[in-house]
Amino acid sequence: MPNPASYKDKSHYMSQCMKITKQEGMKHDQSVAQCLSTWRQEKGKDSSISEEFLEGKPEKSGKPSVFLGGSCDDDNAWREEIKKEFKDNFEFIDPYDSGWKPEDNIYDELAAISMVNHVIFYGGGKGTEKEKEYMERTGKDFESFDNMNELKAHLTQLSKRPKKACISEYIRKIARTIEAKKRSYGIVGIQVPGNIASKIKKWSRENIPESEICPENGREDDTHITVLYGIISDDKEPVEALLKEFKPFTVTLNKTSMFNNDPKNDVLKIGINSPDLQKIHMKLKEALKPEGTSFPEYRPHITISYLKKGYVEKYLDKDCSDFSFKVDSLFFSNTKDKKINIKLVE
Repeated sequence: MPNPASYKDKSHYMSQCMKITKQEGMKHDQSVAQCLSTWRQEKGKDSSISEEFLEGKPEKSGKPSVFLGGSCDDDNAWREEIKKEFKDNFEFIDPYDSGWKPEDNIYDELAAISMVNHVIFYGGGKGTEKEKEYMERTGKDFESFDNMNELKAHLTQLSKRPKKACISEYIRKIARTIEAKKRSYGIVGIQVPGNIASKIKKWSRENIPESEICPENGREDDTHITVLYGIISDDKEPVEALLKEFKPFTVTLNKTSMFNNDPKNDVLKIGINSPDLQKIHMKLKEALKPEGTSFPEYRPHITISYLKKGYVEKYLDKDCSDFSFKVDSLFFSNTKDKKINIKLVE
């Protein structure tokens, strides 16, 4: 992207910047917004259009935004009439300026058109036709009117719609964050002892070539047994209270097997034999009512690696029953980085 400091003329900078950003894969409206933002950061505010709006920040009013395009032949009277009548319903972006020169602020205008919720044109001449052509190229909807009553009827109808269209990207990001936190379920698990975990990892490295490993998930680094997944609460105390009635117990490894329900990869795992583990799982499940799991049957296991489709079969049914260990604590975790140990008392 060119340096704005090297350009005195905004139009020259914008044309060069947009040429480069489009070659890098940006869409036309993205290119306008990016180059304009860079120019304004270097040169300072030079537009009558809201700086916050051009930088894509959410409207403070929370109202749908409407770009007023079209005729400037009547001293802007139609725009003032519209803004006065519908001021409680919309945030209006009005590029009209008595000293307006198209070569100076056309890019501000295109950036605003790209970002608003609704675009309307009333009357207009050659400049309006160019704006409409831009809209058609970028695939953004607009409405055009030559009759003021029809324009007002359209705005009245828009004001009655659910405000889905005016939800800003800022609000969408918050919603996605909340949803992600909701899906960040807690887990109760058993950490596999280091001597056994290291042997499982070594076997994986020595027997499964990297070319067969699914690159998205790879080999399992955190060797553990999931006891219960999908716990909504971040509080360990309910888990701790439920585990008080259980004493230390033994788990024995079984044969290698697989999960193949994921279309992207197959999971190579080792089955686990332990009646006590099944009892703990059922106790926690009944009391904590987990979410986020689609497996109706509990099949305790140790994950070895995630393999590409079609490679896992040759590693199945390997006997691991020589390995067993005593479980005297479980862990509770509500994040991947924090595990709280809960001791089982004799």
